[in-house]
Amino acid sequence: MALLGRDWLLRTIVAVFTLSLYLWYFPTAMRGVLRSDPPLPEIASHHQSWGALQFNRSVTNYPLRINGVRYWTGLGTHASSTINLIVPPRTKSFSGACGLDDNAGGSGQFSCKIEVNHSEVWNSGTIDGRNRIEYFSIAVKEGESLSLIVAALPQGIDFAHANWVELDFDAGAKK
Repeated sequence: MALLGRDWLLRTIVAVFTLSLYLWYFPTAMRGVLRSDPPLPEIASHHQSWGALQFNRSVTNYPLRINGVRYWTGLGTHASSTINLIVPPRTKSFSGACGLDDNAGGSGQFSCKIEVNHSEVWNSGTIDGRNRIEYFSIAVKEGESLSLIVAALPQGIDFAHANWVELDFDAGAKK
């Protein structure tokens, strides 16, 4: 009878441990699968002054985070950089945000710009530890050149870790 009691206790401990592990890991693992984030835009070319362009990761290869919010898709880059995108067919607008990655510790400074056909159409102003993210929505159509630019400020490029997140090309209402 005592052996049966220990067996029950051991099974209960294993079950509680397994359930705890499942409840801790499953939401984290499945959140990216269950979300309906748009796919990343197609890149025609890019260059940057430090590090390598990262897809769905920060330039330092950590998850994309701005103001404590985890973003599942986006581009991690660094000042100074230019990312030239291919505009998909039937596109009417392009939206998203640019911000300072949390792993920079609030120390970086830069500005984000968007150019369409080599003309600036959006400028974030200074992004730093006080102003960490700026959102945009611009008109753009197939065949136009579209560039995402992270510009260094006079203070330099130290910790200028920029994330382009929530990037979405919209074709407008479908007929």
